[in-house]
Amino acid sequence: MKKIFLIFVIGILSLNLSAQLYVDGKDINQMPEIHYCEVSLGFRGSAIVDYGQKFRTFSNKSKITDESRNVIYFNNYIHLLNYMYNHGWKFICHDTLDHPFLFERRETNSMF
Repeated sequence: MKKIFLIFVIGILSLNLSAQLYVDGKDINQMPEIHYCEVSLGFRGSAIVDYGQKFRTFSNKSKITDESRNVIYFNNYIHLLNYMYNHGWKFICHDTLDHPFLFERRETNSMF
């Protein structure tokens, strides 16, 4: 029983729990030069991300995607805030004029 428990613990500890935040299929959490990003909800709940990259308006190149570049849609702002937190970012402030949210990468990119 101890061996099974030890194998289980080693397996859990060896998992990479770092969160991934994809924008156009690129994990921006793996880009050490990115510390801040601005996010706003776009058309039909897609999240438009500005981390300083060049992007075109109305393009999927600035939206949160999964690894396969499928756009992720959010139900509302709280859904977006929870998603960002769970993917290694902390909320800083909200501009009520344009509705963008400013996020800072957390010290640890783990989900727990």
